Amino acid sequence: MGHKTYRELAIWTLFTAIIISTCTAQAATDKIGPELMKEWKGMDNSDSARVMVYLKDQPVTRAAPMGLSVQSAPQIEVRHSFSSFNGYSADVSSDDITTLLGDNNVLEVKLIPQVEMHLAESVQQIGADKVWDIQYGGEYVTGKGQSICVLDSGIDYTHSAFGGCTQAQFLAGTCTKVPWGIDLFNGDNDPMDGFGHGTHISGIIASEDATYKGVAPGAGIVAVKIFSDSGAGYWDDVLAGINACIANRSKYNIIGISMSFGSTDWVSGDPADCESDWFGIPAALADAKSRGLFIAASSGNDGETNGVTFPACNKNVVSVGDVYDYYQAEGEVCWFGGGCCDSGGSNIDIDSVICHSNRGDILDLWAPGYAIRSTVPGGTATKGGTSMAVAHVSGAAALLNQHSILVNGKSLTPQL
Repeated sequence: MGHKTYRELAIWTLFTAIIISTCTAQAATDKIGPELMKEWKGMDNSDSARVMVYLKDQPVTRAAPMGLSVQSAPQIEVRHSFSSFNGYSADVSSDDITTLLGDNNVLEVKLIPQVEMHLAESVQQIGADKVWDIQYGGEYVTGKGQSICVLDSGIDYTHSAFGGCTQAQFLAGTCTKVPWGIDLFNGDNDPMDGFGHGTHISGIIASEDATYKGVAPGAGIVAVKIFSDSGAGYWDDVLAGINACIANRSKYNIIGISMSFGSTDWVSGDPADCESDWFGIPAALADAKSRGLFIAASSGNDGETNGVTFPACNKNVVSVGDVYDYYQAEGEVCWFGGGCCDSGGSNIDIDSVICHSNRGDILDLWAPGYAIRSTVPGGTATKGGTSMAVAHVSGAAALLNQHSILVNGKSLTPQL
């Protein structure tokens, strides 16, 4: 009774080995997520995948340049190691994935998806690319003949996306894309951007770049520089800037004013709070609207849920908050040093509100504001915030106004 035959022992040993092997394999594959598992199953010997490898105990002991091998899998070359967590990124083959799964020091391996250029996505999100295909009388709707007066840090008019003008051409008034501008901060006629914000905003509105095309690529930009090259600005320059847009509206066919800035540490959900004081700016905004100018301003990035900053809170201004333009299943997107974070899934999806956006009943519109790639002096860069959202709306205003002129023979007004 207490003795097993050799045959029984052999069967029992084999059965135990199968169980252990199955459990071990299951534990190994548990290290990878469904995205990498799907990718791995479809990989050939020549294929590779970009992954993030998370380690248990044995750290990558120094910042690893491209090509540095690591202890956990010596044949795998590190692209980047990270101080914020114990792990590294790498391009791996199918065999490399097998090696990582068998490494006891590997906690998890995740597929790193490709990054998409979000200006192209955000333009599609608001339907601008569909508008470009509309044609009346042989003319496409691209914002042609419309100019947006951008109050910001200026513009790099030498950028190819704005015609590549020289300083001499700009000052002579022969720069077609940027027909005029002024530097109110420094008190001269050259609004060259040394900070980058204004060029980025202008690119979202009207860039002609083939890859990073703006919402209204046919529109012009009137650049009013009210910020220094370090980003400092004052309300008196804002007032002068609004007045400059009004004074030059007919000469340069300005149809709207774009303002990607606001008050510091002050928000309101009551338009009555925004109709007086503010250094005379409410009266200037009322004047601009009465003359047919569409005015848009960013709501602010403070995460307030019951109000927006000035001038967005003014009754003559269209206030704009920002939303995501893509879906992220896992992880977090954190803003301003972790001031607020959105979790993957329903909180990071197309048209989901970004946590930093000021909002409330007073808010008028939402537009894309996450990781928008646009023009900066000398190239392109990715920026995010309600500033980027208001630029989308300003570009859309140019498209709508040109469409109205082509179809109805007249411009739109803010009252319509």
